[in-house]
Parts: sequence; structure tokens; C-alpha cells
Amino acid sequence: MQAKGKVIAVTGAGSGIGRELALLLLTKGAKVAGVDVNAAALARTAALAGNRATEFAEFVTDITDRSAVEALPGQVIARFGTVDGIINNAGIIQPFLRLKDLDYGTIERVLNVNLLGTLFVTKAFFALPAATARGAHRQPVEHGRLCSRPRPDHLWGRQSRREAVVRRSWG
Repeated sequence: MQAKGKVIAVTGAGSGIGRELALLLLTKGAKVAGVDVNAAALARTAALAGNRATEFAEFVTDITDRSAVEALPGQVIARFGTVDGIINNAGIIQPFLRLKDLDYGTIERVLNVNLLGTLFVTKAFFALPAATARGAHRQPVEHGRLCSRPRPDHLWGRQSRREAVVRRSWG
């Protein structure tokens, strides 16, 4: 996909890989809807965008909050007029412990962000009427694995998330 002239929503745009993806898309001529739970981090991404900052919009959103995520596509369209794609990059990792040593709260937090948050974002943007999103092929880009092969004694939330999004989005 050519980025020039496209509107791309990037989750996790406040730091790390998400920030770098957002900045790279801006250099390729895209308009970026940066989504992150951390307002200060998003503001830093906007500052780093430099002369392209006008093409970057900050959307402070907790992707585990379904109602906030359902409102997000409308907010992006209100700012940019359309949306061409999403990059589901937001994610967290758990402490590097064996699964048996992880507490349930940590497991739920990882799954809520890495799996449910990703599904909420994908569903919200896929629900857009064709008239508000350019192109017939709206496909989410799922930011990949942390490891090449899952280890059964660890919780690999991103791999599970990736497989669930791919299976549910394309049947």
C-alpha cells in the first residue's frame, strides 16, 4: 500500500514502535491518527513530527474501553474526512515469569490490552460504512510476534491476539 495521501490510525503511537510507525508514515505522506492512552507521550510524538505535525492528530484513548473505541472512528473521520487503514500496534508485555507464577490480574490486563483492545479497534473501524472509508479492502495490519515459536510455559499475548484478529477478520 502506498502511504501518500492515506489516513492511517496507529494504536500505541505514543512511544516505541508505534511512535516510529507514525513518524515513518508521516514522512511517506500519510496523515496519522495517533492513538494512545498516554496524552503526554502522544504530545511528544506530535512534537517529533516537526513540520508534519499538522498531519498528525492525537487521540487519547484506552483501547480496552469499548465505548471510547467505538467513538474513535467518528473522531478520526471528523478530523481527516476518511480513514484508509489501521495499524494495531498497542500492546503490553507481562513480567517474564512462568505462567504458573503470574497472578490473574496481570493475565487479565495483558489479554485486555493485547487481545480485546485489538479486537475492539478492528471491529470499530470495520463497522464504518463504505462511504466513509476509502477503498474496498480495509485490512488491519497486525503488529507481529514477540517470538518465532510460542513457549508453553509463558503467556504470549501478542501471538494470541494476532491469531484471533486474523481468524476473525478474514473468516
